Parts: sequence; structure tokens; C-alpha cells
Amino acid sequence: MINLLKVLDQDNMWVKDLFSKRKPNNLVIYLDYDGRDRYLFKIFSKLTYSIGPVKTIGEAITGLNKFKEKYPFKLKYITINTYGEGKHLVNTKELKNKEGEEKLNVLLGELVNLLDENGTIQFATCFGGLSHRKLVEFSEKYDGVNVGSMHSQYSLNGKAVVCKCTQKGYSDSVVQSLPESKNGMLKDEFEILNIHTRDEGEEVNWKTCGMAYEYNKLMVENGICSVQKQPFTSLECVMNYLFNKQ
Repeated sequence: MINLLKVLDQDNMWVKDLFSKRKPNNLVIYLDYDGRDRYLFKIFSKLTYSIGPVKTIGEAITGLNKFKEKYPFKLKYITINTYGEGKHLVNTKELKNKEGEEKLNVLLGELVNLLDENGTIQFATCFGGLSHRKLVEFSEKYDGVNVGSMHSQYSLNGKAVVCKCTQKGYSDSVVQSLPESKNGMLKDEFEILNIHTRDEGEEVNWKTCGMAYEYNKLMVENGICSVQKQPFTSLECVMNYLFNKQ
């Protein structure tokens, strides 16, 4: 009986080797602050290199520290999943106060430092990429990191806006150069979100979205941003976790 167990154990060594050689090329953070996506996040968290689901930014930071101890590798992709409607790249009630903003900045800075030189950070909040300005200014802040967010509602095949800007102050200079609209930049950005979330066939143009429309147009024309397939999908995260697909 003992000899049989030894043989079976030896025959299964390839399974142990497979899992011992796994290497994450991505990380997903499931930030479920209001419980809307709790069950979906729980399922995917079991199939991906992930942190969460967590309810607070502080919990995400704690989880990140543990992840770095276990996997001291540079990553190609990092995705932050939160429920939202595009007003923020990361949607959480903690952003209502300064302490929450400071914690988020700590988390984002540490995440960017985990990426390799061509790595991408992706925000999976619905409609997060409709205002290109948030992405451009994020890329500026973190020295030209590739950054993406959703162009519509999040889905496996949904389009994303991906931006890269290495020039500090570029976004502000573009905003200052734009002709002023009746409502101003912030309200124009909200109107782009309103048009897409209403989904009633309204056109996004200068008349409806003013400065935000013109800003987005210039970012695409100047090669700073593009609308494309998602840099990294949930399916690819699962394939990397289960089969070590790089």
C-alpha cells in the first residue's frame, strides 16, 4: 500500500511541476464597495491572480503587499474592477474625502510600479474611457504609462480607450487652447456620459458636448489615444492563471 502511494505520487509530479512553474503576467483587483458585483467578483477571483473582492482601498493595499511577497515579478497588465458610470476611473465611496483620495493615490502608484516598461493598467469601470482627459492626465502623472478604460459598458468584447502621454502638462495645454463652450469642460464631459448611458441615438459632437468632444477628437488625431479592443480580457486572465499562458 505504501509503495502504491509512492508510485501515484510520482506519477502526479507533473501536476505539481505545472503549478509550481506558474507565473502571473497580470493582476486583477476586485473592488466591490457596494455589493453589486459581489458574486461575480467572487467567481472570477477564484480563477485569476487577484486581490479581493475587497470593500475598501485599504484592504486592496494589504492584499497587494501579500501578492508582491508571493509573486515578485513585473507584470504586463493590471486591471481594477469596480462598478461605476464613468465619472471616476476607480469608483468608491472613499473618494468623497481627502483621506480616501490619498489612499487611492498610494494604491495606484504601487500598481504602476509593478508594471514592466511596456505594461498597461486598465480600469474596467463602465464608460470610464469616454472622457479621454482622465486617461491622458493619469498617463502624464505616471511618466507615460499605458492606461485604458471602457468606451462603453464593461463586457468581454467591449471596446476600450487606450492612452499614452509622456509630456507633462500636455493635457492642460490642450484644454487651454480649446475654444470655450457654453457649459465648460466638466459639464461637457458629463454630457458625453449622459448621451451614452441614455443610448437614444444622440450624436456626440461639438454642439452637444463642446470642449470634451473637441478634446477627445484631438487626442485621437494626435495619436495620444485610440479606441480599440481591450488591452487584456477576463478570459486571458483566466488562461494565464489556469494554464500559465503568457
